[in-house]
Amino acid sequence: MLRSVIFVVRDAHATSSFFQKAVGLVVRAQSDSMIELSTSLNPTPSCPKIIIKEASSAAQLSSGYSPMLSFDVPDLDKSVSAALEAGALLDGPIKYTSFGRMSALRSADGHMIGLFQADDS
Repeated sequence: MLRSVIFVVRDAHATSSFFQKAVGLVVRAQSDSMIELSTSLNPTPSCPKIIIKEASSAAQLSSGYSPMLSFDVPDLDKSVSAALEAGALLDGPIKYTSFGRMSALRSADGHMIGLFQADDS
């Protein structure tokens, strides 16, 4: 069972703010250099924590694709707009599949996030 996902970033507070605005995550705990986020204040064991940890040196940061967080959203257009307003960049076009629509974005720190809206028909 996955316990948590840890992102090492330049600015923990800016990254936390991005995820709060873009996909509605909530802060569960924080310290000077680490912020714990989840989809609710009372997450279940099947919902891992997302930990945003501020890098103490440039050596802790790497480039390229990071772990990708993927979120189910009720309204993809609204969620993509919110993410873009919060500083994200689209990483390719919105994709239309037989089971729903999906979008890949990069947060302001360059971390990949995926948004998915299931086809309700």
